[in-house]
Amino acid sequence: MQKEMTELKKEIVNLKAEIKTLKEENKEIAKKIENQLDSKILINNEDIIMVNNWIRQNAKLRFELLYRVSRDGDRISTFTEKVRGKSPTLILIKSKSGYKFGGYTSVEWDMKGSYTYKEDKFAFIFSINNKKKYDIKNGNERCALANEMLCQSVADYIAVYNNKLGGADVIVFTAGIGENSIDTRKRVIELVNSLGVKIDEEKNNVRGKTTKISTDDSKIEVYIIPTNEELMIAQDTYELINK
Repeated sequence: MQKEMTELKKEIVNLKAEIKTLKEENKEIAKKIENQLDSKILINNEDIIMVNNWIRQNAKLRFELLYRVSRDGDRISTFTEKVRGKSPTLILIKSKSGYKFGGYTSVEWDMKGSYTYKEDKFAFIFSINNKKKYDIKNGNERCALANEMLCQSVADYIAVYNNKLGGADVIVFTAGIGENSIDTRKRVIELVNSLGVKIDEEKNNVRGKTTKISTDDSKIEVYIIPTNEELMIAQDTYELINK
């Protein structure tokens, strides 16, 4: 019994030494990643190592900051320009209430033509606050369903307001999705075709530009008009301080 206890104590000592070594190694890894990552969201060693362990089995890690809202602005067109053709990518988000979450994909961002769903067995989303990783299962079908529900909702609003207003002169797509999602615009117009609205697919193949995308024989004209909140705020501020 005494011999067994002695052996057990040795194992415990060895285990403590291994844990200490592992902690030191993790600190070095975290410091290296922190220097590359330049993140204002992953700011402590524990979170950095946690995310590193989630993705390092699927990728050789060398981080490069592609896009940051505080630096690059919050326009979707800027985001797509920065991440186009990049893979793998890690997205980190912090809400106004302090909730931290994000996602990872090993598939490159393809911004050519219309948006398409790609299968990625390594993709996952995660919560930093809850310290949980969620693998994406049946992502294509769920994404397609979510997009269809969005399009149907927009189409329903168009139909209801068209009825209440006794008709419409123009339908405008704007903001992030309206300016940039070719498929979403096309599907919404398909769902209101009973109003005589028709879309020109060639003209619709554009993002972030003021463009008429309806056909010449469409009963209601359809436009893309980009928003520019920063300019409006600046103009309003200028007017207020010069009154």
